[in-house]
Amino acid sequence: MRDNQSFPVDLLKGILIHLLHALDCLHTEANEKNILLLLDEYSADESLDKFEQQEIDSPSPRKVDGERIIHTSRRLVPHIYNYGPPTLCDSGQARFGKYDPMIDIQPYQYRAPEAILDIPWDEKVDISNVGVLGLFEYGNIFNTTGGVENKENNIYHLARMVALLGLLPRTPYIEVKGTWCGNGLTRTLISYIPWQEIGRSY
Repeated sequence: MRDNQSFPVDLLKGILIHLLHALDCLHTEANEKNILLLLDEYSADESLDKFEQQEIDSPSPRKVDGERIIHTSRRLVPHIYNYGPPTLCDSGQARFGKYDPMIDIQPYQYRAPEAILDIPWDEKVDISNVGVLGLFEYGNIFNTTGGVENKENNIYHLARMVALLGLLPRTPYIEVKGTWCGNGLTRTLISYIPWQEIGRSY
């Protein structure tokens, strides 16, 4: 990610096209930290030369720990349109073939409603991840904390989803007999957090 900057719409469209093509398995952790942007082949040398010169002119902070020298990382940020194709990485949580659709998946702030509510999920949870990537607007779309102690809680997360997107679909909350069983959940979400609080930031 670029420090405190979002991506222009044209670049974002290209990233999303590549990302959606990459989701031919259940990745379950499709977030901006797992998207590597390659250097454009025509400008890579220039970007790397500039990076090297910056390190020479202003060396990164470092410390000596015994026989090791530990350097802080310097970000390599080329010109905004000098990126190459994106690559979806970190497939450690990917699912292939048969999998348990009830196990806990996804980073907390990116979790799909199915993962939050502990109901069976499928490949659509990856699309949910893509939908909340902080690439266009810097930062998370849904605030997952609230209350006096500002702690993370599924109630706050779901309430902000409802506030921004509307009520959740009925389908996951219909019992085997066809009885709607989500009313209690909806009432809890609406009454638990004052709408004035949510209006400031989702």
